[in-house]
Amino acid sequence: MNVFKCDGVEIRYRVHGQGENVFLCWHGFGGGPADFQDVAPMLGRHAKVIIPNLKYFIGSQWPKTFSRQIEILALFTQQIWDVHRPKKLHMLGQSYGGTLSLALRAFTHLNVSRHWLLNPMPFDPLASVQNKKIQDLLFALKAGRDMVEYMRSAEGHENLVEAARVFRIGATGQHEIHHFNERKLLLVEKAMERFLWIEQRENWAQWFERLASLTDQSIDRVYYSSHDSLFDTENYEKFIAKIRPKDQIKIDHNGHLLLQDKWAEVFAEFAG
Repeated sequence: MNVFKCDGVEIRYRVHGQGENVFLCWHGFGGGPADFQDVAPMLGRHAKVIIPNLKYFIGSQWPKTFSRQIEILALFTQQIWDVHRPKKLHMLGQSYGGTLSLALRAFTHLNVSRHWLLNPMPFDPLASVQNKKIQDLLFALKAGRDMVEYMRSAEGHENLVEAARVFRIGATGQHEIHHFNERKLLLVEKAMERFLWIEQRENWAQWFERLASLTDQSIDRVYYSSHDSLFDTENYEKFIAKIRPKDQIKIDHNGHLLLQDKWAEVFAEFAG
């Protein structure tokens, strides 16, 4: 296990596979490195696969804004470059991790050879959330509801379970939580509380401006769900249009986490 330290943040990561190239993989908000358990062996045939654990940004006592996370990840990525000296650097990111990797490109102008995004979270995400139960949960958090009381109510319990289902918070790899005790619901509540904290403290307009500075087709592919369970499809597709990828591919999928549900379809070219 390798550890990168900066500003009190510890980013743990492992290196899988071998080769002269590096594939940096960024997991989503409720996920972890185990999300790549099916993909890493395939990618590892062609490159070193490095999957940083971003859970510190989600669960640490001292939160970091989205912009500060990007600054830290820029230093992390520079260290990876300095240590491994890849011939080519590739990136793959899902949901929140995809958006971190996109903002990282806009912030640093890294020389990335291939960059794939899976259902990247739109900048200013609350404006794009379509899931009514998650909307209600975020509203309750914004209103300062007593969350212990809220999660014990039928509505609150249902909304927290929905957030766990969509983000798979507390799950491992492809698995979902099936038994929701109070401890697990508190885990979901804390994660959503952090999501709201990050969203409210960010100047998302600056990231749209930085995104515009990227050259056309800087991102190779954006894969997105035909029926995303989290984001409004129209707003979502508008965000993808602003990314201006070389290719955008709609996957027949009713959900948000393509990496776990549709990995065989998305990564078919690596399977041989």
